[in-house]
Amino acid sequence: MDQQTPFWSVKPASARREHISQYVAFTAGLKATVAVIEDLYDTWHEAPEGDIQSIEGETRAGKTTSVDEWMINKHAEIVRQYAGRDDAQVLPLGEDSSHWAITIKTPTGFLRPVVKVQVDKKPRYKSLFADVLATMGIPGIPEKMTSDQRLRLLARQIRDQKTRVIIFDEVHHISEYKNPDGAYDAGDVFKTLAKTARCQVLIVGLPHMMEIADANSQVRELLKPKHTVDPFKLDLEPASDLKQFLTALNRELPFDQPSCLDDDEVILRIGVLNENFAGRIAKFVHQVVHFAIARNLPCVDLEALTSFLRDKRHVPDESNVFLLGRERVDEYPAFVEQQRKERLVAAENRRAKAAQQRRTKTAFGARGQ
Repeated sequence: MDQQTPFWSVKPASARREHISQYVAFTAGLKATVAVIEDLYDTWHEAPEGDIQSIEGETRAGKTTSVDEWMINKHAEIVRQYAGRDDAQVLPLGEDSSHWAITIKTPTGFLRPVVKVQVDKKPRYKSLFADVLATMGIPGIPEKMTSDQRLRLLARQIRDQKTRVIIFDEVHHISEYKNPDGAYDAGDVFKTLAKTARCQVLIVGLPHMMEIADANSQVRELLKPKHTVDPFKLDLEPASDLKQFLTALNRELPFDQPSCLDDDEVILRIGVLNENFAGRIAKFVHQVVHFAIARNLPCVDLEALTSFLRDKRHVPDESNVFLLGRERVDEYPAFVEQQRKERLVAAENRRAKAAQQRRTKTAFGARGQ
């Protein structure tokens, strides 16, 4: 598309924002993660027991994006497989991507080859079973039903619905929950699905989610080699993942005038600002685009990037990465980390001062009684 022709400027702002927010660039890292999930799907029932595959990475590394893109593509593939058949219908995935299932309606019931659930922030042994069962079309599990009864019901549904892969996202919530037995119990769910139901299990989350393997030796035995979603390397060569990613995003920006996200100096600064994580970069670009559209700017240029940090993130000019020379950009991560530590110390001092004031006030009230 010729960016000089009037196209985006005549479209509603909501359509322009939606375009960039829904665009996904298939980087080498995303393709590698998708390939790991596809292998798990393809190797279903090749062994007497299922496997447990972990995908880990930092916040906004692109883990969930990879999982969702794989599910969207797998859903489209299965739709094509069933096209033209009168005896079966592939249902839409639905709006809530946190609880997705690829669902095939047949004359004898439903098939769900892939099920995805998001782990609750306060997960319990029974709730994990209940979430999976609800996503598989079995809602309203009685609370009095025992864990063994839930397990037998789930195993039967997995067999009847020919479920190949069950995906658990945000698994680190298990490690973060205060229940000391949570990691072991959740590991038991994953182990049971793999061993008893012969289902492939995919667990996705922050690196400390793997505490479930430390807590449950049987989980360790079923684990495949972990897959880590790493940040981009800070490489400005034309073939680098970082440059190709931002160049692809730049082509998709909803403006008629050319933007500058493919410029090496801009790529460097966006990468450093977002620690080279694909998800963080994408989120930053989405926010800048929203900012530029709201201000009726003709494109995302250096001035727009600078103004976004100044006006929306309240970054002073002396700390604005888009105003720093190349020599200072190299020092930017250490500078940001130092600022973060100073904010933490200031917050801790405020809390300590407030606590002291409360103690003083209580003691004064006691003396005055």
